[in-house]
Amino acid sequence: MSLYTVAHEQDKFRAAAADGLAMTHGLPVQSPAAGAQDFRGADLLRIGEECLRRNNYPGNLSSKPQIADAMLKSMNRPEAAVGNDDLTNIVKDVANKSLLKGYQESPRTFLPIIRQVSASDFKTIYGVALSEAPDLELVNEHGEYKSGELKDKNENYSVKTYGKIIYLTRQMLVNDDTGALTRVPQMLGNAAARRESDEVWALITSNPTMNEDGKTLFHTDHGNLEDTTADKGHVDSTKLQAARAAIRKQTGPNGATLDLQPRYLIVPVAQETDSEVVARSRANPEDNKNSQVYNPWTSLIPIAEPRLDKVSEDAWYLAADPNQVDLIEMAYLGDSDEPYIEQEPMFQRDATGFKVRHEFGAGVMDYRGLFKNPGA
Repeated sequence: MSLYTVAHEQDKFRAAAADGLAMTHGLPVQSPAAGAQDFRGADLLRIGEECLRRNNYPGNLSSKPQIADAMLKSMNRPEAAVGNDDLTNIVKDVANKSLLKGYQESPRTFLPIIRQVSASDFKTIYGVALSEAPDLELVNEHGEYKSGELKDKNENYSVKTYGKIIYLTRQMLVNDDTGALTRVPQMLGNAAARRESDEVWALITSNPTMNEDGKTLFHTDHGNLEDTTADKGHVDSTKLQAARAAIRKQTGPNGATLDLQPRYLIVPVAQETDSEVVARSRANPEDNKNSQVYNPWTSLIPIAEPRLDKVSEDAWYLAADPNQVDLIEMAYLGDSDEPYIEQEPMFQRDATGFKVRHEFGAGVMDYRGLFKNPGA
């Protein structure tokens, strides 16, 4: 049998065992590998024994403790960390599926208001000042085109590493408690999504200082903070008029009219119902308006976020479309925008480790597309 055939059969076995184990624990598998049904319902100890026998393990495999010991020895070998161990690959595959399920199914309400980019390293990332793009100038017949340039903004941030190590222990294997192999990574996937939300919404609620002028993100000098007493308070049609006008009147650093269009109505959960009534009613919901009066707010998309309630149940925000103006930028390290798992050999304990890592960063790039009403 050729080495290619052996490698191909090994890959088929790994895929079938991983998909079967994933389905056993209720993880979604879009197109199960051939033979996956043979492993559906099998516990990890049985799959581990099969891996060991396929690799001609010379020791005794007649009891659960012996199989568990052999499994950990196999997964803790140096070659296992670089993908040359069947069992390690199967376990990592299933743990990764669980991790991504938890991550992808967790709510991240900030996604519509960010611009996502990739970063190649941990160096400081500077936003590009798109609002400073020079205006187009008239070119007369035989005239020359004048050059313009884009400048880097002073606003910056960097990618950071977040992570945790989880363990698959000898006791878990002997007790067939391998549901932890899926439950724990799924919870860590939830945690990765929560961490993103914590970081992004903190940029809004903490009102950070902008490097452009040394003033806070929401500031009366920026024209994006409601300071008229009559227009302060919970979201309604009248207060939205003032907020929309402020965003529409924003100008770029060189005085260019940006004509930004409000797109997202961002509120704490305490005002979620109010925001939905305002934005989703067919007619203007304002008091004393009849059912034939057009509702001008149906183009707004409500976003309700509980992290805002922890800071203020009264404050709410408007945001323009991030395709029109920079708002918040989020960078992920490398090609992946999701958390992932690496195997970590553990020689000092009866366990093997799996390191969950998530690397990202976020920063506010411009104040002009954001508006805050602090409430009454």
